[in-house]
Amino acid sequence: MAAAEIDDLLDGVAAFTHRLFDRVANAFMDASEDPPYALHRALEALMCEMAGAPEMAYRATVELPSCGPLVYARHNEMLDLFCELLGPGFAVLELDRPERETISLCIGGGVWETVRRHALGRRLHQLPDSLPAVSYVCVSTFFGEGEARRVSALVNPPQRRAA
Repeated sequence: MAAAEIDDLLDGVAAFTHRLFDRVANAFMDASEDPPYALHRALEALMCEMAGAPEMAYRATVELPSCGPLVYARHNEMLDLFCELLGPGFAVLELDRPERETISLCIGGGVWETVRRHALGRRLHQLPDSLPAVSYVCVSTFFGEGEARRVSALVNPPQRRAA
C-alpha cells in the first residue's frame, strides 16, 4: 500500500473511531447511574454501530492492522480509547495498575477480535447477535454473574442500524 493510501486509511479510520467513540460514550453516559447497565449499553452501541458501517469496521479491524508496525501505534491508541470506558468497572475492584492494564487488554482485545472475526467473515451484520455473550463476559468480570444476568434481563434485543 502506498504512503498516500495509508494516510487516507489512517485519516478515515481515525474519523470513524472518534465518531464511534462518541456514540459509545453517549450510550454509556445515558445509563451511567447503573454502571453494569451502562457497560452493556456501551457494548450494544459499539456492536450496532460497527454492524451499521461494515466497510469502515473492516478497514479499522482488518486493513489498518495489516499495514505494519508504522500504524500499529495508531491501532493501540484506538483500543486504549475504548478501554477508558472500563473505569467505572475498575472502581468496584481493588486492583493495582498492572492488573487493571491486563484486564483492559483482555477485555478490549477480546471485543476487538470479535469484531475483527466478523469483519473477516463478512458477517458484520451479525455482530449484534454476539452482544449477549460479550456483555456477559465484560459485565460479570467487574460486577459478578448476578449483575450480568440482571442487565441482560433489562434490555431489549439490540436495535440494528440500516447497513
